[in-house]
Amino acid sequence: MMWQLTPYTVPLALATCIGIAGAILAWQQRSGPLETWGMVVQATVALWSLTVLLTVSSVPMTLKLFWFQASLATPPC
Repeated sequence: MMWQLTPYTVPLALATCIGIAGAILAWQQRSGPLETWGMVVQATVALWSLTVLLTVSSVPMTLKLFWFQASLATPPC
């Protein structure tokens, strides 16, 4: 499997890591439904960032199409 480095690779990887960290922190410090909702939003943003990252960084067109369709299933918040 081949990957390419694009101008969007690093910012999307950073957004994915920040989203995962935010989801973990919101889950650990939850005290009510608002924090649980915050965790869901952060996890959705992280998942969307990851699928877009995989879309722009993969080289074969079949993989690009697969990850693009996966990103459509996870709308950004």
